[in-house]
Amino acid sequence: MRDRLKALADRGPLPCPGRGATRGRFDALVDASRGDLGLGRLYEAHTDAQAILDEAGEKDIDSLGLLGVWASDRESATTAERAGAAVRLVGTKPFCSGAAL
Repeated sequence: MRDRLKALADRGPLPCPGRGATRGRFDALVDASRGDLGLGRLYEAHTDAQAILDEAGEKDIDSLGLLGVWASDRESATTAERAGAAVRLVGTKPFCSGAAL
C-alpha cells in the first residue's frame, strides 16, 4: 500500500479546501478511494496535512514526504516538536491507521 500511496502523493498537493477548487479536491479523493477505501483514507490524511501546512505558510510541502492527520481521539495529548530539520511527535496516540507507513 505504501507504494500506491507514494504514487498518489507524488502527483503533488491537491487544491486546498475553501479556495474555489473544492470539487476538484473531492473528485481526486474519490478517484483515489475507488477499489481501496483504506488507501483513499490514508491519501486524504496526507492531503489534509498538506493543506494545514499550506495554511501555516510552509513553502516546500512536497519535500516533506508522506504526511498524515488523524483526529480519532480528542483525549490524547500528542504534539509535534521541531528537532533541527525534523519533526518529532511527542505523546500518545492510541489509534492511527497510518502509523505503519
